[in-house]
Amino acid sequence: ATPSVGSPDTAVMKSTVFAVATLALIGAASAMAPFTYDCDQQTYFRTGKMTMEPSQGGAWSAGETASLVLHGSLKNRDVEAGTLQYKLYEYEVQYFVQQDNTPYFTCDNKGCDKTKPIALTLSNVNSKYSRYAAALSFTLPPKQASGVYTLTLWGVDQGQSPYDFSCNIHYNYTASA
Repeated sequence: ATPSVGSPDTAVMKSTVFAVATLALIGAASAMAPFTYDCDQQTYFRTGKMTMEPSQGGAWSAGETASLVLHGSLKNRDVEAGTLQYKLYEYEVQYFVQQDNTPYFTCDNKGCDKTKPIALTLSNVNSKYSRYAAALSFTLPPKQASGVYTLTLWGVDQGQSPYDFSCNIHYNYTASA
């Protein structure tokens, strides 16, 4: 017999379909983002969603360029200048294996132009509560030991202290983090 609408059999079937669809979405998201991250909430920057993926749809392997974007919002802060910085560590290697920094905006001896972003794009350059996207691209280094990495990312604005935010991003070449 066919179950009638609202019967227990229909509810169980709908729940099963929902559970399978949810698991499929979780699996798809895991395949697209083989990394984990945690961020410290600092005084003036709220952190939110982060994406990190190899460019051109490539593999997570040495020599590939990874693109990372951290989304968030300002908390009553007029950001006039700053720098996005990172250090990359490999588990079982004594020292960091890579580091770099990029200015938030295009700057000269007269100051920085928030309408010309480099590492930090503000959705509203005149708002102290603007949404932002902090972007970084870097080359994945050759494996020296474990192939298990932690990228420490932080931002510093014109105030120098405290950091705007700091995040640890964990990934590896052999499996999802």
